[in-house]
Amino acid sequence: GLSGEQQGALKALVAARIEALPELERGRAATRCWSALKAKFGCGYKEIAPERFTEAVSLVARIVLEGELLEPEAPKVVGRLDIDYPIEDWKARNPQQFRHDNPNSPDLVVGYGDLLSSDYSPCCDLLDKLHNAGYRVDGAFYELRSYQNLMLQMDMAIRLMVGNARQVIEGFEQDRRRLQKFVGVKGHRA
Repeated sequence: GLSGEQQGALKALVAARIEALPELERGRAATRCWSALKAKFGCGYKEIAPERFTEAVSLVARIVLEGELLEPEAPKVVGRLDIDYPIEDWKARNPQQFRHDNPNSPDLVVGYGDLLSSDYSPCCDLLDKLHNAGYRVDGAFYELRSYQNLMLQMDMAIRLMVGNARQVIEGFEQDRRRLQKFVGVKGHRA
């Protein structure tokens, strides 16, 4: 049969496999490992021929155990997802955003401030549907959120710059009025 060292290595492998499982699954998993060895080799693990040790280790390593974390499966979508986002829906849900500079033109004008005050985002809705269907879209979600955060920072910066520019213009206007009060003055009279 297996040497003491080989037996120890096999027991350690079984212990490592079951240790990663939820506690309630461990006893059943250990039984499954030892039973698979007995079924394959026709004897208890101690009696396995030493030259078949590698085969025994391979078997224990390959057994699928209940409760084990497996690689995530590819999304299984039966039929089509309900993905329908026409521009008319976006316009209807966010009427404050849309205006036509030229009523005869189909071009819409949407500013970044409009996007910040949006009540409905078809992009977020689409990503939620994909996520709920099992697709991994967290990268796209975080990219969208990053754009939204950058637009918010840009909005605050522009508001600050506009406020500062307004103060500068008002200061120039006050200085211009002061100078105009003295426009005909040529000097002091004694």
